[in-house]
Amino acid sequence: MEGKGIVKRQQIKRNLGLIERIKTWQLLILLVLSLFVSATFLRLNRVGLNERMQAVVSADEVGDIVVMQERLYDLQRYAGSHMNAQPEDIYLTHQYERDVKNIVEQAQAKNAEHSNILKLADDACRPHYSGYTQGYVQCVRVEQEKYPPSENPSDSISLPNPIQYRHTFVSPLWSADFAGWSVVISLFFGLLIIIRLILYAILKLMLKRQYRAI
Repeated sequence: MEGKGIVKRQQIKRNLGLIERIKTWQLLILLVLSLFVSATFLRLNRVGLNERMQAVVSADEVGDIVVMQERLYDLQRYAGSHMNAQPEDIYLTHQYERDVKNIVEQAQAKNAEHSNILKLADDACRPHYSGYTQGYVQCVRVEQEKYPPSENPSDSISLPNPIQYRHTFVSPLWSADFAGWSVVISLFFGLLIIIRLILYAILKLMLKRQYRAI
């Protein structure tokens, strides 16, 4: 029995020696370095996202529909394939205002020969709003509702819903890019440190019990 105990103690010591070859401070240094690399790549993902969001905003200001669609597609593709690239909802504010302006101007031109509800609503709202904003649209709708239905279908127009100009994108929790793999490496080093500490404590406890059994 004593011989078996000696063999077991020697085996525990060998295992402890293997664990002690890898120092905790060495693993901590690797963990810190990997965390720094992960943070750098995650930040780069965010920078790339912001650049594409700004490209959408710029295209919206210019008003080129084709370019705007290309920028939106580029943003959607980037956000969908990169972690830490979850953008806020994009509102095509300028395109919305342009569309509202066109609808209002077309309706006014069509009914220029006679007074109509739209003109009355526009006259009531125009002094309070600059441009064809959502506030202006809401004001026009409220003013239109004050008048009874007109026999002239052009007197009341249907303005676009602002929700149609909102674009939502989803970023994955993890992506197979530099940021994603650097995060995996950081998690690996963190898990390795925890496992080493647990195994070291268990082997120390087992060795202590072996000596008590002598």
